[in-house]
Amino acid sequence: MPVTEQIHKELSCEEKDAAAFLRERFLFLVASLPVKPSNITMHNNTEVSAQIRAFDLPFENVFVENLQPSNSPAVIPKGILRTSDILTISYKDMMGVTVVENKNEVIVALSKLIEATATESIERNGLFNIGVSGGSLVSFLATGLTKISTDFSKWKIFFCDERLVPVADPDSTFGVYKKQLIDTEAVSLKEDQFVTVKQGVSAAEAAEEYAAKIKKYIPLSPLPRFDLLLLGMGPDGHTCSLFPGHALLNETAKWVAPITDSPKPPPSRITLTFPVINAARVCAFAVSGKEKAEMIKRIHVDKEDLPATRVQPTSGNLQWIVDKDAGALLN
Repeated sequence: MPVTEQIHKELSCEEKDAAAFLRERFLFLVASLPVKPSNITMHNNTEVSAQIRAFDLPFENVFVENLQPSNSPAVIPKGILRTSDILTISYKDMMGVTVVENKNEVIVALSKLIEATATESIERNGLFNIGVSGGSLVSFLATGLTKISTDFSKWKIFFCDERLVPVADPDSTFGVYKKQLIDTEAVSLKEDQFVTVKQGVSAAEAAEEYAAKIKKYIPLSPLPRFDLLLLGMGPDGHTCSLFPGHALLNETAKWVAPITDSPKPPPSRITLTFPVINAARVCAFAVSGKEKAEMIKRIHVDKEDLPATRVQPTSGNLQWIVDKDAGALLN
């Protein structure tokens, strides 16, 4: 007999009524909260993670998605749990920070996250839609992707932002990926798997054209929902090409926005906007180096309103993977 049931039998009628009322109020509160990944402890102390989607009206059953027991890598797309079997529900920290020893361990942890997300996405949809950024992330991926197990033929790779320069220009994000991942044949990724930004046109036209490409490939719900966005954090706290104090921080109508006055050269770019970024299933930052420690503190300890701080997936997961140097000022 479950412990909770045994205790319930020992309660008086008044205590049972009070317990039932509190339980119903608690479940009503949980049901009214936004969809978030949750940790659920069952009556036999089985730990599972899942996204709570809905309850039935008597609050006897909870409908969940992406159900995963803690002792198994398998993910069940949809499931039903009896509320009488649930002991506790706790929401995962949506701004979770994982601190590892050094840069090499950052690459390992990031690679594991990519592998797990790709596997789950391919099993569910037959495709893996990932957005990438420039900077140190390129070298992280050039090293880490060679060590993961995945069907690269199912990958479609987008850019979280891009500079409007020729591919041969050192500032071209796609150009760097082409040089380090495609031309080297380090992994089985082909050039046509990269959804590139149109060059030789205005920023406005490039942004509009890239939004049309996203609409073609990415499921809408109603915003495009990427499986994974790998984001960068600049020394000023910018992410993508969304810079502190810039008007694009408040852009809500466009999926992809043009920028012609970037405070960091080159000035002409396109960028994903926050509505699309925060619609992703998973957003991840991978940060290494002591020069990043102050900015990591400003984001995670001081909670300063910076572009990187505004990455808060509405129904997805956010992961920060930092090494000890970058996380030195975290409490």
